[in-house]
Amino acid sequence: MKIRALLLLLFLISAGNFPTSDAGEAELARLLEILQANGTITAEQYRELIGALQSAPLQDPGPRPQPAPRARIEIGDDPAEVIVSSAKGGVEVSSYDGESSFELGGLVVLDLAHFSEEGPGDGAELRRARLDIQGSYLADFGYALEVDFAGDEVDLGDVYLEYLGWYPYRVRIGQIKEPFGLERQTSSRYLSLMERALPNELAPGRSLGVGLQRFGSDWTLAAGLFAQSLNSAADDQVDQGWGVSARATYTPLQSETRLLHLGLSGAYRSVNAGDYLRFESRPEAHKSEQDYLDTGKKEIDNAQSLSRLGLELAATWGALSLQGEYIQAVVDQRRDEPSLNFSGWYLQGSWFLTGESRSYEPQQGVFGRIHPRHFHGAWELALRVSELDLDDENISGGRERNYTFGLNWYLNPNVRLMANYIRAEFDRAARSNGDLESGSDLDILQMRVQAEF
Repeated sequence: MKIRALLLLLFLISAGNFPTSDAGEAELARLLEILQANGTITAEQYRELIGALQSAPLQDPGPRPQPAPRARIEIGDDPAEVIVSSAKGGVEVSSYDGESSFELGGLVVLDLAHFSEEGPGDGAELRRARLDIQGSYLADFGYALEVDFAGDEVDLGDVYLEYLGWYPYRVRIGQIKEPFGLERQTSSRYLSLMERALPNELAPGRSLGVGLQRFGSDWTLAAGLFAQSLNSAADDQVDQGWGVSARATYTPLQSETRLLHLGLSGAYRSVNAGDYLRFESRPEAHKSEQDYLDTGKKEIDNAQSLSRLGLELAATWGALSLQGEYIQAVVDQRRDEPSLNFSGWYLQGSWFLTGESRSYEPQQGVFGRIHPRHFHGAWELALRVSELDLDDENISGGRERNYTFGLNWYLNPNVRLMANYIRAEFDRAARSNGDLESGSDLDILQMRVQAEF
């Protein structure tokens, strides 16, 4: 029944008989995104449908039929025509016409780590404890609010308003991820290893600003203008200038089990006179209390601008996947002092023992949720090599290379168990930053329980 409905929808769009307007086209595109994200349609089916939608001629839809309510909830003395359903494990309340919605969800992540050296911080931690609210209003507007209660502070994640009425363009204003890099853009919920690779220290994160995105069936383009993060402390004088970021992706090959992804990112940020830049990174284990890579608190105090470049490559072939990135950051300094050049890269592979393929979200150019094919869940092996070099000119921030091996068990789309072994190798400057004995490297074993609701 589901397949016949999809075929009928594809036929109506491609034949030009589906009534579309600017608003209606945006609503239908949003519906296709939701169906693809929930696994109702495959990535290949999504590409065919969105391509047909974009090429369909606009027609006057005429009077919009009002659906008869099938369920009502009493609010006071008045019946409200709403639908209550589950969405990705959370709860969604939507108007019966589908134009307004409210979705409540969350994420709990518990980590346990052991280090071969004393000092980094053996033990357990609540890595994430997030509540998120998202939804839509009158079809053309969207919103999101994400709050993380883990640790000693309350941090804000995505906090934005979104306008969808200019399909195929999408505009967001608020605190959002700057469009840069594949792993940075991918949600932590869907990473194959517990933490992002070392080079992501050079990539921008979430910032306050405005972003514009456009996507097609096999490409995405996003850009934005940004200030600082809402989580920046008043005395944390890092990246307090203005900046621009942009990212483009292209997938010349994309099907349900095969993918070739190419990406290019760029970012520029001015640095106010008197502010300083600082890059610092732990090994790929958040429980570590040591920043083995650190350019120093006020060592880069004469910066004028910061430029970043990112290259992406990813591929899937059935149960196998390959992913890699190279990121470079160049600091131009004042008073004719030499520029500083920092860089990093990683290469990662994974294999699903149970036959699944990594899912891909073409409208965002990122990897998404895994849906196990079997009642006993999905099993994944992952391996990564990563390196970050913060040594240049008079800055001795250190150089580190990590070898990470991971095993994941996806009990269902919302719950998974993870185990990572990390071998971290340092140069002399990094060992000094981490108070490691001369010639000593670090072995880390960590495990995670992750549940999304």
